[in-house]
Amino acid sequence: QNGWAVGEDGLILSTNDGGQNWQVEPVKTIEHLLNVHVSKWISCIVGAHGTICIRS
Repeated sequence: QNGWAVGEDGLILSTNDGGQNWQVEPVKTIEHLLNVHVSKWISCIVGAHGTICIRS
């Protein structure tokens, strides 16, 4: 199973094996990231101070 996690200082992690292994994803922000939504069409991450990262 695929999964995503976000955190402080722009941290984005992804997994494709149910969380056994995690990879750091590159992002160009140092803002704290608060929430992530992923669908089959788009990924959206929101963070502090109005930070929004979208990937389609």
